[in-house]
Amino acid sequence: MTETFHPLVKRLLDGELSLSDLPAELRGEGAEALRLLGAVDRAPVALSAEFEARVMAEVRRRTRSPLRRIWRGLVEPRDIELRLRVRPWVVWGAALAAAAAVALLLTRPPQASDGLRPVRVAARDRDSVYVRFVLFAPTARRVAVAGTFNQWDQNASPPHPASTTASGAAIAW
Repeated sequence: MTETFHPLVKRLLDGELSLSDLPAELRGEGAEALRLLGAVDRAPVALSAEFEARVMAEVRRRTRSPLRRIWRGLVEPRDIELRLRVRPWVVWGAALAAAAAVALLLTRPPQASDGLRPVRVAARDRDSVYVRFVLFAPTARRVAVAGTFNQWDQNASPPHPASTTASGAAIAW
């Protein structure tokens, strides 16, 4: 029999609440839970010395296992202290190498891995960036683009069809 008690009744069983602390609708359930708890035999269980010796021998055998020691060495947290003597030229060299790597990654053109051409962005003045967005969706009935550039209004920038190909139509903004 598995019965799930209300969380307040569980707190009653843990000794955190008394029966009078429960709401009226839970007092019957609380009284039943206390009755069931009172029926439990609370005598301590004594195990034979032979059984305890066998269990402890198995525990000691497993703690001496080399694989267990290796596993514990890998997963248990420990403090590691590193003391490095670093020359200033090494720090500057590493910083310059990191800056060069970042510059290379930022100036590299995007690679199109799926056969599509990358979107070209051209800055025509200091405050505006012009982007051409092309969508190939031959079965689409309605297409809209919304964002901060048009105050999230789907009707502010209506698309117009670009060139039609043999396999379908492309829509461009």
